[in-house]
Amino acid sequence: MKITLKTAELANRKGFNINDITQSELQKWLRDIYGIRLFVIPNKTTYTYFIVYNDRNISLDDSELFPGIGEGQPKTFERFETALEEGLIKSLNLLKDAE
Repeated sequence: MKITLKTAELANRKGFNINDITQSELQKWLRDIYGIRLFVIPNKTTYTYFIVYNDRNISLDDSELFPGIGEGQPKTFERFETALEEGLIKSLNLLKDAE
């Protein structure tokens, strides 16, 4: 699935050369270049995501890694693609803007 315009603009600010890219391509770039791994987990009827990273320059607390934690349940989404898109946005926001 192609990323949304909002995600594309954010990815461009972070240094990803956007040209009609898919969620999978952006997810791979985050993993290969920054060590950010984004996982979408299916539940019975919904999806959620979580982020794992191995860069000491990225500092998050658990509530940012696992959306909704501390509120009882993680944030859930009806579609896999929606959960992935939200996770991509959260992952991109971990990065500094490209110079």
